[in-house]
Amino acid sequence: VTNIQQLLDLSKFYGLSAITNFAQ
Repeated sequence: VTNIQQLLDLSKFYGLSAITNFAQ
């Protein structure tokens, strides 16, 4: 369960990072 939560947080973080990179 913890791994899944970490994976969701990681994907959310990378998704946010990708959006910011795309905006720049």
